[in-house]
Amino acid sequence: MSLVATLLGLVLQAHASGSCAELHSPSSELKVVWISPVPQRVTGGARLQVVALEDLEAWSERAGASPTRLLQGMGLVNRRARGRRARRPYKATVFEVRREWLCRPIAIAEAGTSQAGVPVCAEAPSRRLGRGPSTCGYTVDALGQARGLDVYRIRWRDAASGGFCVYSLDKLLASE
Repeated sequence: MSLVATLLGLVLQAHASGSCAELHSPSSELKVVWISPVPQRVTGGARLQVVALEDLEAWSERAGASPTRLLQGMGLVNRRARGRRARRPYKATVFEVRREWLCRPIAIAEAGTSQAGVPVCAEAPSRRLGRGPSTCGYTVDALGQARGLDVYRIRWRDAASGGFCVYSLDKLLASE
């Protein structure tokens, strides 16, 4: 048996045994946030990994989040918050979207099936910016490996159709 098959088997077993925390059902219209390095840009067909602004604000209030702590909580930088990723300036792009535009990046669920009112994405979860979401559809906090925020994916052109605001991560946290 290959290493990949073995690891996938372990992940599926963990999911089947109920080790994934429950996902939340978002409202029919919500604000979502895409956290990314300042120079990063995307094209119209690109899919963004976003979190609900309401969830981000609640988590930030509980954790007393600084920009670095927020990046750790989302799994975008490691527990020491050192290195090139942590030193980069980050931005937060806020969109108003409809739930039907979202999908959940869950690697171990069948594409199109509904998880707490949102379908599972057809494409594999992206891990370009860091650890990204767990296989269960939420971020993993780099400090304690605890469950973080529910993660969604959305096509840029859908998200941007209603307009958007771009903030520095510092400004977004200060405005809460």
